[in-house]
Amino acid sequence: LEERGDDAGALREFRVVLAAAPADAEWQNTVAYTAAQAGVELELAESLARSAYASEPKSGAIADTLGFVLCRRGQFEEGRELLWRGLE
Repeated sequence: LEERGDDAGALREFRVVLAAAPADAEWQNTVAYTAAQAGVELELAESLARSAYASEPKSGAIADTLGFVLCRRGQFEEGRELLWRGLE
C-alpha cells in the first residue's frame, strides 16, 4: 500500500501491527513516519517517535523519523538537530 502511495491504507495496516506490539520501537517508528509523511495524526506521530527514540536512542533511522515529525509540526530547531543526528 505504501509503495503505491496509499499512505492512509498503509497507516491503517501498520496500526494493526502496532496494536499487537505497542512497545516495539520499530513499529512505533514505522507508524510515526507514515503518519508524518501523510501529514496526519502528527501529535500521535510525535508521541510514537519520542517513545521509539527513548527505547533506541542510537538508531539513526528513529532519530531521523523524530526529526522529520518535529519539522512537520513546526519544531524546526529540535527537528533539525535530530535529522543531523540521524546521519551520524
